[in-house]
Amino acid sequence: TDPCENKKKTIDVYRTEIMNLQQALMKTATKSSVSLGGIVKYCEQFCSNDPIISGCLPSNPWISDDVDFWELNAKLVEIPTKTRVEKWALNFNELMKDPKGRQSFQLFLKKEFSGENLGFWEACEDLKYGDQSKA
Repeated sequence: TDPCENKKKTIDVYRTEIMNLQQALMKTATKSSVSLGGIVKYCEQFCSNDPIISGCLPSNPWISDDVDFWELNAKLVEIPTKTRVEKWALNFNELMKDPKGRQSFQLFLKKEFSGENLGFWEACEDLKYGDQSKA
């Protein structure tokens, strides 16, 4: 039998197809309250790290002449600020984006005798997002 051959559909085939389509229509989509709840939860989680909503500590260097903000948030400062460390706790990408966070994580992994794991992850990320000619 040729699968490309046009076969006459029987009434039972149409009934089954109609029943399947009706069941697909009756399935509920994601409720807006659930979606909005997720957005609200996300905003509440990141609210403390948003300088527009929570304010900038120390004072905003664009408004005042105070340069403490730049010094405390330098890429490789010796002791990171509390908000910076809390930002690392939100997700792994925040930790890896921050040079001090990556350095601290590498130090932790070396203490746990797992220092090569971060190197492997970085190599995978480089392969994934890097120049395709290296692959």
